[in-house]
Amino acid sequence: MAQDVWGRDQILARADELADQAIKIWPSPIPGIAEPPAGFDWRRINAAIAAIPRGRWTTYGDLAQLGGTAAMPVGQHIANTPGLDNGYRVLGSDGKPRPDFHWDSPDDLRDPVEVLREDGVRFEASGAADKSQRITAAELSSLIGVLDEDTAEEDDRPPARLVGRQEWDWDRYAAELGISDERLELGRVLVDLLGEVIAEKDLSWRVVFRKGYVAFQRSGNYNTMLVDLSWRQPVRLAILLPESPAGLSLTSPYPDLAETWRDYDREWGWTIPSAAAIPDLRPAVEIAARVHPATGQPAVIGEPR
Repeated sequence: MAQDVWGRDQILARADELADQAIKIWPSPIPGIAEPPAGFDWRRINAAIAAIPRGRWTTYGDLAQLGGTAAMPVGQHIANTPGLDNGYRVLGSDGKPRPDFHWDSPDDLRDPVEVLREDGVRFEASGAADKSQRITAAELSSLIGVLDEDTAEEDDRPPARLVGRQEWDWDRYAAELGISDERLELGRVLVDLLGEVIAEKDLSWRVVFRKGYVAFQRSGNYNTMLVDLSWRQPVRLAILLPESPAGLSLTSPYPDLAETWRDYDREWGWTIPSAAAIPDLRPAVEIAARVHPATGQPAVIGEPR
């Protein structure tokens, strides 16, 4: 039956349902089937898997967003890459292990749920892991640090070499920019919800932290969307456009929110006064996806600010 209403849980469930179906059909690489580009760099995703703390879990969609790929190849990568010791901490968006999960050794018959319980992950009566223990793409991004491209090995085998931390993260926003806890929490929620829609749309955008804002970047490190925390006004959601919305014949998908157009940096934005005011984010993501090519020079001014 068609889904009439798509909320947070429905979007997450659909994203992992598609990943599950694909991996069951294609349990290993098949010649002639489209996969991530040859030489795709899995080190960032491998490092994130290795960095998932005890008592926490993440999803295929979160890892896809972090690495700039899609949920389906992430699931296939985890299923077919030996040595990803924390792979059992990657669950479906419903908070449950994949039905076809297997350990590296065929003789290892441990129940991943029981191993997760030993780690400290709590499970509800439905069999789903506690959502409060999920670690999102944005949190993983600030946790794992940045790969040293000059010294990291050329292959994609874990562990990845890490140097330092990302330039900015949620804690630094509070400590150095004086951003309030209330604003930070709203920013976190907005970034997480955007990430879920981006994963559901199978877009290869990754999340990065910049001074005062969190951006979603496509190939080439070009910003497509951002959550701006640095305004003195409420938190702002913005899309990067090649020209004004009027010039593109675009109508605001959020007529009930205060709208802005900043011509100097080509940002079409809306202020979000509270979590209760967060709208359906799919229209914004769909607009951004239409104006941003997957590769090559963008039609928009979207370089990191």
